[in-house]
Amino acid sequence: MEEQFVPYELALSLKELGFNEKCLKSYNKITYKLSHLNGPILKAPLWQQAIKFLIPMIDGNSTYRIIMVKKNGNYMLQERKDEFNFVNYSDGSNSDCIEKLIEIVKNEKL
Repeated sequence: MEEQFVPYELALSLKELGFNEKCLKSYNKITYKLSHLNGPILKAPLWQQAIKFLIPMIDGNSTYRIIMVKKNGNYMLQERKDEFNFVNYSDGSNSDCIEKLIEIVKNEKL
């Protein structure tokens, strides 16, 4: 079930962007392992929660779109190439998609 949650490093980046929603699990800040909400913790969002949190932050940006890849259920970020075509901006893994979204959000805040 651990694969349903974003890794510790991404959870930390999401927290820096303001993520503070209810989560099923958390990361223990000492062991960096998933646990139930006890001890010094960092919320561990599901992949869907992370995407849902980040979408409004790039919503006005028509350069990118997020799709779900049906064969593996992962999210992919695509960048607009021209008026009608998009190219893959992430490699098809949830982790890469979230990393790229975080990078875009941080760059837009500069």
